[in-house]
Amino acid sequence: MSVASPGIDYNAIVSKIIEAKAAEIGGGIKRKITDQWKKLITDNMLAFSRYLENASEKYGYVKTLLYRSAPRYLYDFFECCDLKMEEETVDAHAIDNLLDISNFLIIRGTGGSGKSTLLKHFFLNTINKKKYIPIFVELKDLNGTDDNLFDCIYKSISRLGFGLEPEYLEHAMKWGMFVVLLDGYDELSSEKSAAFQKQLDGLCDEYPDNLYIISSRPNHEEFISFQRFSILDTCPLSKEQAISLVGKLEYDKSVKERFIKALEENLYRTHQSFASNPLLLTIMLLTFDNYADIPNKLHIFYSNAFETLYTKHDA
Repeated sequence: MSVASPGIDYNAIVSKIIEAKAAEIGGGIKRKITDQWKKLITDNMLAFSRYLENASEKYGYVKTLLYRSAPRYLYDFFECCDLKMEEETVDAHAIDNLLDISNFLIIRGTGGSGKSTLLKHFFLNTINKKKYIPIFVELKDLNGTDDNLFDCIYKSISRLGFGLEPEYLEHAMKWGMFVVLLDGYDELSSEKSAAFQKQLDGLCDEYPDNLYIISSRPNHEEFISFQRFSILDTCPLSKEQAISLVGKLEYDKSVKERFIKALEENLYRTHQSFASNPLLLTIMLLTFDNYADIPNKLHIFYSNAFETLYTKHDA
């Protein structure tokens, strides 16, 4: 898989995106560029380049249940799950596969299914595609503030090096330069949720040429109020994907080999609800190491898994 990597030329990427958007905006605009337009392009290029460099470091390196001491590069252990829209399976390796569906998408999945990690993958993959600038927003940042959604987006990029005034972001959004990744709708407080929906609708009305992807756990209203958004569900890991994920993890080699053998033989089948979820699969590996086995009786396994987390990962 081709990915954004350290040493990438963010200036060149942003410049290419801005030039492409400028060409779309008006037929003769490149032939009669004003000094003001030149300044707008130059300032945006420098500001978004700084943002992408800092954001790639933040979202491209993550801590996990296994990697608690130091963050690891996402693609060192990432296993991409499939997505499903109704009965159609969507390959999530490339962001383009999603953008072919709609500009407005919700990624829905249960806890531990890898929604946030998937959005970070989309962030890096968007950079690699060089068509849009990705903006990653953690929606929990809206809780306890008076910020609206635009404020939250602006502050998210400003904290990571975008040093321009909000009107520069407004101009760029009018050009349709962004994939806006809104992570964790389910983490919004109840009082913020209704306001968020209204603000999101207004943002999509005003800047419809951008692409908006929201992640969330299943919502009791089934997202009925998100009229223009299509819903994609995360698929459970197949046995092959589960084995591939375990193989990528930095862990005791002999333990991994025995665990993978057990998955291949019958463990995936007997404990599929755990083994098909990335987070729970990791807990399963830790439990296997702690007890040298996975009991067939689920209530004993659950007890062992809890004990493993309590003793090894009490945080």
